[in-house]
Amino acid sequence: MAEFPDLGDNCSWSECNELDFLPIVCQYCGKNYCKKHFLPESHACTAVPDKKPVNLEKTEARYECRVDSCKKWELAPVLCIFCKIQVCLSHRHQDSHKCRKLETKDAPMQNTKAHVASITQQKNAESTGKKKKVL
Repeated sequence: MAEFPDLGDNCSWSECNELDFLPIVCQYCGKNYCKKHFLPESHACTAVPDKKPVNLEKTEARYECRVDSCKKWELAPVLCIFCKIQVCLSHRHQDSHKCRKLETKDAPMQNTKAHVASITQQKNAESTGKKKKVL
């Protein structure tokens, strides 16, 4: 310990007085303590202010979803950018809250599905028409 004589500090708790290289300063009394006694309860800190009663009133706003039969609400407003109604996160997309400004999309997948089905039918018809040679 001769190399660093000024490093660290002793615990201010009279019963401990342990040399701590990284002492923790109490936020109330400003004294240095070891890791066992740094909490105000651990060293019977007299500078701790009295605890004030916590205000239990709910002051937060609730934004309720306007979709029928939905009981959810949010702490921040979630508005549909198209029809401007208040919705929850579950109903934020146009198709999930039946938005009156929802544009119907073409069904390209239906056309693709029908086209693929016709191709597979043609392939099946060609393969059944050809006879395989048996050796």
